[in-house]
Amino acid sequence: MTRVNEHTASAREPLVDQRIPAQRRSASGAAVLDGHTALLADPSRTRRGSLSAELYGAGFGWVLEANSVRAVYTIIDSAPSGDLALVSAEFGADLTAIVRALRSARWPRVIVLAHDAGLEPVIDAVNAGAGGVLRGPSPAKAPAPLQVLSMSGREIQIIEGVADGQSNERIASALGVSPLTVKSHLARIGRKLGSGERAAMVAVAMRAGIIQ
Repeated sequence: MTRVNEHTASAREPLVDQRIPAQRRSASGAAVLDGHTALLADPSRTRRGSLSAELYGAGFGWVLEANSVRAVYTIIDSAPSGDLALVSAEFGADLTAIVRALRSARWPRVIVLAHDAGLEPVIDAVNAGAGGVLRGPSPAKAPAPLQVLSMSGREIQIIEGVADGQSNERIASALGVSPLTVKSHLARIGRKLGSGERAAMVAVAMRAGIIQ
């Protein structure tokens, strides 16, 4: 695997905070993970701390944190692929290579955290395989069981489309409904899952077993 230029991590900060106990490793050294796993790659310790707490609150069993490009590749090389990768656009010119590496490592959903980044690297990341772009996502806490049980078949189809990075228009076309109908469904889904943000809905739906 070709490596790209690395961001320099703070000397006071560990390269990777994988939060995986040493005993939870296979004989080959690969991490053995239970439940849903998220990767959070962001050079900002403050943002990582906030988003990591939110992801755990959403019900993810493991959150792998990376503070540099090198840390992302360490995770790719040492851990099985997970369920959701959130990657900061602040990695700049390295962003596209990171997205391609994650997709090649079979991470099914890679979302770019745009923050205040310019448009060009974000577009390149989407072309490289990122499923969506978000600004300041805030995954919600897991819903109560009755809320999960109240999800209709059509609502599940729509949240699956969101998880695959599809726009409202594309989801509507696939289901043979109008974009306004999709928007109305998403509003109801947001109320059931505790957040109207697309990344948050996907995170909660995955943990609740609504989507895989």
